[in-house]
Amino acid sequence: DDEIVNRPVGQGGVVFIPADTRGDLVLRKGIKVSNVEVLVSVSSRGKGENPGHGLVFEAYDPVSAVTTVLHVVAGELKRLVNEREDVWEEDRVQETCELLLHRLVLERGPVGHLVMKLDRTVLPDLFATEEEKEAKRIKEEKEDAEAMDDIIEGDGDGDEGKEESGDKMPGWEPPLVADLENTTSVRRTAGPIGHVGSEVVEPGKIAYKQEGGDSGKVEAEVDEDEKETKEDEKEAVTMF
Repeated sequence: DDEIVNRPVGQGGVVFIPADTRGDLVLRKGIKVSNVEVLVSVSSRGKGENPGHGLVFEAYDPVSAVTTVLHVVAGELKRLVNEREDVWEEDRVQETCELLLHRLVLERGPVGHLVMKLDRTVLPDLFATEEEKEAKRIKEEKEDAEAMDDIIEGDGDGDEGKEESGDKMPGWEPPLVADLENTTSVRRTAGPIGHVGSEVVEPGKIAYKQEGGDSGKVEAEVDEDEKETKEDEKEAVTMF
């Protein structure tokens, strides 16, 4: 065999003895993993041996013409398939191996060779049973509902705290707002005999009060320009 083969790598650091062991071929197919196109072969660890006892993954890279070999022992396989034994039944072995390919990760090594492994964090529910999926769904819905209740209760507590404290921070005072009732005054003038007099609105002074309360009024004089304007209005009314 002229094909160059890398030294086998063991999932979890464990390799089979002998290192070139290879049993019955389960499947062979071309796939694209991590943007790398390879020809992958999956075999049992020994002739006539149940694939659940261990698998040999081989990925041939046409670019470097090198085959990368990964050994996966029985204990690691059990963890990869969620401790399920039924997936290694004879009529399900090929399907199980194809599912495992979804967890295959390939990376380029420092010298251009491929590094291969199976990552259990990829598609964590890949081998979950329908019962396990349903139980997980119910649990997640319950957790979401509890989280929403906590948010609602938290908002309620915050509102109560605001009411008790008057929504005041240290050094904070309610803003001043205009006291419209005390801002303007009305002056009535007498017109010519037989004519109704006029009503003149005189700002005089603008009154303010603290928002939310009647105490603490502060008065501010109107601008001189406004005073002059109102004086002109008075003269005009008197002349009329």
